[in-house]
Amino acid sequence: MNRTVVLTAALAGALGVGIGFAAVAEGPEPGAEKPPRGPHLERLMSLDLDGDGAITSAEVETARAAAFAEADADGDGALTSDEMKAFGEARHEERRTRRHDRRFQSIDSDGDGVLSEAEFAAGAPPIFDRADTNTDGVLSAEEIEAIGEGRHGRRHKRSDD
Repeated sequence: MNRTVVLTAALAGALGVGIGFAAVAEGPEPGAEKPPRGPHLERLMSLDLDGDGAITSAEVETARAAAFAEADADGDGALTSDEMKAFGEARHEERRTRRHDRRFQSIDSDGDGVLSEAEFAAGAPPIFDRADTNTDGVLSAEEIEAIGEGRHGRRHKRSDD
């Protein structure tokens, strides 16, 4: 079978099950320049175990085996639904903690490990301003609904304009 097809299938399978491999690999050396990346690309690039910027089928297999071993809490060589659920929840909590830590560090402007009221206020996302897409100083029912749907911050053209 074509190596590209095998690699693509392995990647799709690994990512399709929602198993994050970020904890498996450390990634590039500290201080190495990292290209901008979103969470999905970051998770995919965590499969690059040797940090050479490419992902081989061997690296995918190594990461898959490590993830399976980690998920197999009782070490019996098989995964139960409860083991998969616990593994998924642990990965989700790790990602949530990393996001929180990055956010905290970005707000902590003096780097002292605590947020002053001024740092907190300056770092708080201006949800009202982003949600007030027509900038009239009032959140309409449509704008409030957009917040619930995750669409806040996208300027829209009102139909009565």
